[in-house]
Amino acid sequence: MDSAPAWPQKQAETVSIASAERDAKDSASKLLACPTPYSCPADQSPQSSQLQTGAVAPKSSAYPKTMRLSKRNEFAKVRAAETYFKGKSVHIQYRLNESEHPARLGITVSKKYGNAPKRNRFKRLVREGFRTQSSRFPRGLEMNVMPRRHLDQLSLELFLCDMNHLIAHLKQDD
Repeated sequence: MDSAPAWPQKQAETVSIASAERDAKDSASKLLACPTPYSCPADQSPQSSQLQTGAVAPKSSAYPKTMRLSKRNEFAKVRAAETYFKGKSVHIQYRLNESEHPARLGITVSKKYGNAPKRNRFKRLVREGFRTQSSRFPRGLEMNVMPRRHLDQLSLELFLCDMNHLIAHLKQDD
């Protein structure tokens, strides 16, 4: 054994801070832009700067069990509140209560929506959208998200658009 083969060393890429910040800003603005127009009041539209400031949570933030609806009676309480929001891509049942826990999410997807990979993709996108927007929701909000029947494929941009409109709807109710 003479010696081990010399593996090529990876060249370190140099990226300027300005270009990294610009790329991050561009990707955040693409995520928050609505691909379809809604009829919203001008001051409550998702394009409004007041709704988009600080909207994207850090990538390291998690989706802990305390932010989930998991028991049947929790889903039943949300359903019994009879408050809902219909977006372009999802139907959201929600309730606001007096507790100080952070916003909580439940996801309901029936087999009518599609096969298991399609249902799992829907749930992944909803969880990711909720995770990035969770700091913008009022404390004590509990919501159950269901897909709209006519929806073939959910995109993160379309879901974030609906979340922006839900947040505007909740602020309008206050």
